[in-house]
Amino acid sequence: MVGSSIAVLYLERGAGGDIGSGPAALWWSFFTVMTGQQTDPFPVTPEGRAIGFGLMTVGAALVGTLTATLVSWVIRPRENAKDRQLSAIRQELAEIRALLDVR
Repeated sequence: MVGSSIAVLYLERGAGGDIGSGPAALWWSFFTVMTGQQTDPFPVTPEGRAIGFGLMTVGAALVGTLTATLVSWVIRPRENAKDRQLSAIRQELAEIRALLDVR
């Protein structure tokens, strides 16, 4: 985000866009990553818009990755319990088969 902010500030300052200061560029990059949209201030140069597109893509991937990690963290204990239950059932079945084979 910081690198994108610096790049957009460099590109937009000379083009007369709304992003004319460091805080505005940082706010723009943060807002673009977090929401996936470009609102005021927004880049006016094609290069600045391309950087914005990249930030939106990174933001979507970041949100997806964080969500998947959180869900995995919540579900993992349940999966471990199910694995233990399945293992116990398999062991009981093996014991039953052994008893049936003896008779």
